[in-house]
Amino acid sequence: METLDANTRDFIALLELSSKLGCGIFRLGSNFIPFASHREFKRDWFKSAEEKLIEVAKILKKLPITMHPGQFVVLSSPKKDVVSNSLRELEYHFWLLDVLGVGKEGVVVVHIGGIFEWKRESLKRFKRVSWIIPGS
Repeated sequence: METLDANTRDFIALLELSSKLGCGIFRLGSNFIPFASHREFKRDWFKSAEEKLIEVAKILKKLPITMHPGQFVVLSSPKKDVVSNSLRELEYHFWLLDVLGVGKEGVVVVHIGGIFEWKRESLKRFKRVSWIIPGS
């Protein structure tokens, strides 16, 4: 919880500064809650985190938020574990934006990923998993 507390304080300060500077959008880092998408991360921890994040949600009404998962999110990978890890990472991103009260103006930017030698096959793999992603 210490890291979440520190990240929340810093996030609020950055949001306030961004608003004062006239920024129209803010990109929240994927590591706001470090290791949140790791398979060993206990999901019930999220319940206790939600209370802290609701405080931040009140401030967010002023500024649209985006997120951009790292390069390891590869939905077109031929490796099932990479796709599974990617979906878990996206689940965390969507959960965080939902808890923060970010509406439809919030965006999670996802690249399709590498072509792995065969562009058509890569696109087919992406299409097979993209139906799982909300809004796709």
